[in-house]
Amino acid sequence: MTPWAVVNVETIYTGEELVTLKARQSIGVLPRLRLDQVPESARSNIIEKLEALENDFQRAGVESVVDRSREAASAILSAYLQKGGDEGAKGKDLGPLVKRLSDSSSPNGNRVLACAAEIPQRLHSRAKHAEQEKRGTIHPIREQDAELAVLCVGTMLRDMGWADW
Repeated sequence: MTPWAVVNVETIYTGEELVTLKARQSIGVLPRLRLDQVPESARSNIIEKLEALENDFQRAGVESVVDRSREAASAILSAYLQKGGDEGAKGKDLGPLVKRLSDSSSPNGNRVLACAAEIPQRLHSRAKHAEQEKRGTIHPIREQDAELAVLCVGTMLRDMGWADW
């Protein structure tokens, strides 16, 4: 992998090819996954979600990156809670999973993980028209928001012991 992504290749009037490159800012953003630590039952799903996130981070718009971050956080958190014995986490959306993790009386309670998971959840709602109307003017999603959402997914993985920076 190089620090550059090919964005576009076009032939210019001289017949030469013009290659447009973009710096890959995601190198080093997601930690290296420790597959032996990820529950086998969720491994392929988590890998798929992380690959989609990495792909969108390099090519898609910021709203899509936040969406993919939210999806990855949901899959990761669900697998983590189920691995800890919380079978009620199966099939839950990110909001209820964060609440389960925020409960300090729960054996799976972990405030850092809960906060890291909550950020992609909150950023995701910013892009929704209904939320914008309900809460008044909300700042639109920016590139820095998307980067933060991806970093939160990485922090979750690292704090669970499922990845290393």
